[in-house]
Amino acid sequence: CLAPIKYLLNEGELSLHKLLPLVKVRHITRAEIDRFDPQHRSFFNINTMDDLETARQIAREIPGYD
Repeated sequence: CLAPIKYLLNEGELSLHKLLPLVKVRHITRAEIDRFDPQHRSFFNINTMDDLETARQIAREIPGYD
């Protein structure tokens, strides 16, 4: 995904919707997500300072995180 992301950034394009046609995408089921990420943290979005603090708190709960 790196090359298409760099291309879009160089074009000043920040829309994720513009990236999807440029990369190989596969729909994943809820069961697949639950298997690897039962709390669905991979979908956590950071848009505000409060979100960032929540992300930091989540990270602190991960064993081995410093």
